[in-house]
Amino acid sequence: MIAKITRFFIAGSVLMAMSFSPACKKSPGVYFGILQGDIILEPLCPEPPCNLTPSDLAQFWANRQVLIYTADTSKVISRITLTPDAIYQVALEEGDYIVDINYYGDDISPSVPVTVTIMSGFTAQLDIDIDTNLK
Repeated sequence: MIAKITRFFIAGSVLMAMSFSPACKKSPGVYFGILQGDIILEPLCPEPPCNLTPSDLAQFWANRQVLIYTADTSKVISRITLTPDAIYQVALEEGDYIVDINYYGDDISPSVPVTVTIMSGFTAQLDIDIDTNLK
């Protein structure tokens, strides 16, 4: 059975779309869930046509990271370097986290920072739009 919960924005926090899966347990008493999402990164070039080589495109994406912080932002739990496949995924212990990006160059994002709650055995979906501000 698949349970789906639509996104709700509550006081700066986000309850993510979640689907049920068997509990992820890596060690006794520690349970994990998954945070994943799609990335929209644009524009890739100041103006068309965009003639980035595959190597240039890979580096363009690799300059950007999704950062996962503890709920009090005192520690970075994970740095996820982006790739041109435009997706990310990470297993996290149950709990609250702050998700942000590394703001490479003039990047901005209306999607982050945001608080996510990870629950054992669930997958939280957080899609992130990144505006590179290339003009």
